Amino acid sequence: MLDGSGFVRRSRVFAGNVVEGQTLEAMLRGLGAGSGALVVMDRGITTETNLSGLRAGGYRYRVVSRERRHGFELSTAQAIETAGGPPVHLSRVLDEAQGEVRLYGSSGGRAQKEEAMARRFAERFEAGLQTIADGLNRPRTQKAIPKLWERIGRLKQQSHGVGQHDRITLTPDA
Repeated sequence: MLDGSGFVRRSRVFAGNVVEGQTLEAMLRGLGAGSGALVVMDRGITTETNLSGLRAGGYRYRVVSRERRHGFELSTAQAIETAGGPPVHLSRVLDEAQGEVRLYGSSGGRAQKEEAMARRFAERFEAGLQTIADGLNRPRTQKAIPKLWERIGRLKQQSHGVGQHDRITLTPDA
C-alpha cells in the first residue's frame, strides 16, 4: 500500500502460482485497504467479478482492460505529442452504465508492431502447414489422418489465432 506521495506504507507477500483473478479480495483485506482506496491492477487480475467487488466496496480503481473490442475512433481522438517521436492518439469515453471513464489510445508504432507480429505468426503457420504437406511425400513420416489433424491442431494453437482464418481439408488417396 502506498501513501499519496507513492511511498510504501504497508506491504505483504502473498502466495505465488495462484490464479490472480481470485486473489484481489484477500489482498485488500490483508493490506487493510479501506473504502475509497485507489486500487491499481494489471490485466491478469482485472475480471468483471473483481471490478464488481471493487465498486461494491467503494474502492476507486485504475486497470488495463481485458476487452477485445475497443470504442476507439481515430477521427475523434486527440493527438498528444511525445518526446520519443510520433504522436499518440487518445480518446476519453464515459461509460454511463458502469460509471467508468475509459481512456483508449493508439500509436503508429504499436500498430506497426501488431502488424509485424500478425505477419510473423501467419508466416510460421504457413511454414508449418508446408512442412506437414512436404512430409506426405517423404518416406518414414507420419501420414495417418488422425495424427495429421493432431499436428494441424497443435500448429493452430501455436499460431495465436492466425489459423482461424484458414479452412484446411485432408483428402486421403487410395
